[in-house]
Parts: sequence; structure tokens; C-alpha cells
Amino acid sequence: MSREQQQGLFDGSTDIRDDLVEQVEKRKPKAARRCWQLWTSVAVSLVPMVVLSGMWIVWDLGLGGWNDGSMNGTPFMSYAGPIFPLTLEKRQDLIAASRSISFDFARRSKEGLPIKEVRVQDVYVITNPTKQELAVTAVYPFTGNFRYLSNMLPKISVDQQPVQATLHAGAYSGTFEDLRPSYKRRSANLDYLKSWKGYKALLKNGAYQKQALSPHSALDQQVTVYEFSDYKEPLDGYGAATQAISFHIDPKKTTILEYGFGGFTCDENGYLHYSYFVPDDTRRYSRTKMLIVIGEDIGEYTLQRYEDSDCDAGKELEGVFASITRYGEELSNLIDRLAAVFLTENNEDSRILEYVSQEMLGGCATQLLYESQPLSPRGTSRYECGNLIELLMDVYQQDRVMYLSFPVTIPARESVTVAAGMYKEASVDYPSSGSKNVNLRGYDIVTVLGSNLRFEGQTVELLNADNTEIVRQNLGADPQNGITQVVLDTATEHYYMDIR
Repeated sequence: MSREQQQGLFDGSTDIRDDLVEQVEKRKPKAARRCWQLWTSVAVSLVPMVVLSGMWIVWDLGLGGWNDGSMNGTPFMSYAGPIFPLTLEKRQDLIAASRSISFDFARRSKEGLPIKEVRVQDVYVITNPTKQELAVTAVYPFTGNFRYLSNMLPKISVDQQPVQATLHAGAYSGTFEDLRPSYKRRSANLDYLKSWKGYKALLKNGAYQKQALSPHSALDQQVTVYEFSDYKEPLDGYGAATQAISFHIDPKKTTILEYGFGGFTCDENGYLHYSYFVPDDTRRYSRTKMLIVIGEDIGEYTLQRYEDSDCDAGKELEGVFASITRYGEELSNLIDRLAAVFLTENNEDSRILEYVSQEMLGGCATQLLYESQPLSPRGTSRYECGNLIELLMDVYQQDRVMYLSFPVTIPARESVTVAAGMYKEASVDYPSSGSKNVNLRGYDIVTVLGSNLRFEGQTVELLNADNTEIVRQNLGADPQNGITQVVLDTATEHYYMDIR
């Protein structure tokens, strides 16, 4: 689903009267009970969800509010991130580089407006002035996410020969924010970067790139796994038949993570109750269901089957129809394995498996998990219930800076040409917003951010732009009067153009 579609869903799902929202804010949860239930398709269409409970309301569409985007002063609702410059894995001061960027507006929608993505060629001539051949590792950064990676992935060439580059994924580039101002320290909403300045803060000291290019740390913490299998089909007349497991823990000694469950309740005395619809051939819920115990084991548990997902007393069904296997495993290995299950069940584009491994997705998930509740008491509360499908879903969709690394050999006193070709997504306003900027497309460039190359010059060229109106810019281009190529000053960190 595009962010335009997300905004449409957002408009419809958040048309809630303010007085009702206030009632939810003021309502006090029961002292001895906290409930959370989320019944949704696990083979996710990846539609952002509205979660309602007696405690809080979430609307999380990844919108991140209004963004200043590429424009000066006028915000875009969805900021796509700038075009970054090439860099080297290790600084090499002897090398000089020139850069030329072209935007090709030839591809157009049926309405005659430029479509959301524009064809970009980002080309570098890298010169070795020394008497010795130099071998370096070049690194090309770009904004993206795993879900749409096959559409965002730049194609790299060296001297016009395609190069098979290695993909590296940085951490989630945004932050987390409170649900509403009245909820303190409940960082449950995604808060995407709103402008190029957000990327400047992210990349300024090189730590983000260093972490992205480094192998994911292996976390050898041992956990106990309870894996469910051998489900029986629902009985006639009980299409919502639900199975549940309940037990007690000492919250100071035990943490529970789960994969594949749909319902969860608990109380302050350590009582936990997990439930799921009995898998059948008509639902797209994951058939993989696990409880993962960190710390002291759970001991005895009770299995029960109910007529529906409410799991109310008096609606029990006879018999328990599932097998449970208990075993120990290293947590990192388990997360990687569940990442593979998630990719198999949820990817909308089979090509993603060509680029994203279970280790890459699992490594990003493990990193996020260890920065969040329940494993980090001061971390974001978004994953405090231990729902690993929700966490993996976020990892799959979250914006991040990705990197393509590849070797480049520059002969003595010669130059090589490195090119990155891509369809670059534009910053936009949502069609349903009524904004005056709905038909605008914003694109922007950073000249040196995150790069250790010594640039001797940079230029931008606009191709097939005769019918393109530049509404705002600091490039100095004027296609209607024949000015389609401009020189960039690397002392200016950021250039932008917003077109109609």
C-alpha cells in the first residue's frame, strides 16, 4: 500500500469525535487487569491498523506528521529522502571525484503529470593521480525499505559494466513518539524523518553507516520455546473457534515473546493468557505459533478451546487440539528463523528474496528488539507485549538508509566512471488531504552529506523537462528558457526542486 493509500485509510479510520477520544483518555483501566487483542490477518496485507482497547487508541500509519521535505517553508506530508553522494568505506584523500546527476522526466502519467518516481542517473568520475593502482570499496547510500526494495534499489555500474553490489541495511532511520500528548513516555507510534535535516543528524558522525556495514552482533542468549503444531480444523458451527494457553509467571524473572497469536490478556499478578484462531484453509493467519520464554521457565500451563475469540467462561469447547513442543534455542537464531517465515508468508514481491536474507531482516529485528520493551525497560513501548509479528512487520516497512558496497580499482593516473541508476520516489502530499501541493513532486539532493570523497565539481541536468514547471527550487534551472544544466556549489549542503 502506498502512503497515499495509507492516508486514505487514515482519513476514514480516524474520523472519531473529539469527545469520544477524551472519554478514552480519561477512562481508568481496571486495577487488576490489562488487555490487548489484535485479530488481523497474519499473512499481512501490511495495512496499518487501528488498535482499540480500554487503555488507549493508536492510529499508526507511518505518516510522521507534516514534513518540510525538499521545500523551504512549505511542508510535504510524505518525505522520500534526498539523493545521497557516493562515499568510500575507507577515506582516501588522494582520490578526486566529479559528480553529475540527471533527472529524466520522460515517463509521464496518463494525466500528463510526472509520475511519482523519476529516472535518476548519479554519475561519478573518480580519478587516481598517483603512480600506483588504487583498490577501494565504494559505498552508495540510498533511502528505502525492505517492502519496496526491488523498486528502490539502484543499479550500479563501473565503466558501463554492471556490478553486483552487496546490500547493507541501516537501522530504522526514524524515532518513536507518544500516542498523544496526554500519554507520557508511551512511545508507541512510528515517527519518520521529516526533512533532509533529519538525515543530516542521522549521518553526520559516521556511526550509522559504520553500524550498517558491520556484521550484526550474534546474541547467544538461550531461550525456551513452546511451538504449536498439529492443529485440528474448527468444529462445525464454530468458524471462529479459538485455542488458548494460560499460565502464571514472575514478571521479574520471566519475559515472554510470541509469534502468531491473536489475543493476549494479563493481570498484575503475573497471569498470562494467549489465544489464536484455530488455523484452517480459509484464513491467512500464520500457522507458525510460538511462545518464547526468556529467563525462568513458565512451569505448568492450561490449554483450552473456546467457541470464539472472546474466550469467555461458558463458551469452552471440549478437547484441546494442538501439539506443543518444548525446546531450547539461541534467541538470535530463532529470530532469524522467524524472519524467514515472515518473508515467506508476507512478501508481496517475490523479487525481494533475491536481495533480503533472513539474516538481514532478522538482524534488524534483533537490534530493534533489544532497544525496545520488554527487553529494554527504557526503550520504546511499541513492542512491550512481545508481539514478534508486529515487530517484523515494522522492520519490513520502516524507512532506513541502505548501502550498496562494491570494489573499484582505479589504474595509476587514470579515471573510472561509477554510475548509480534508479527510479527516485518523490516527496508528496496525499490526494485526499485537500492540500494545494497535491499535484507537486519534490526531489532533493545533498552534496556532501555522509561522503568522504573530495569533490572537484557537481552538476545537475534536467532531461525531457520542456513541459515540467518548477514551482520552487534553489537549483537555478529554467527549462522553459533553455537552462537545464546547473553547477552545484558543494558549500551548499542541500538543493531542492518541487515540480508540477
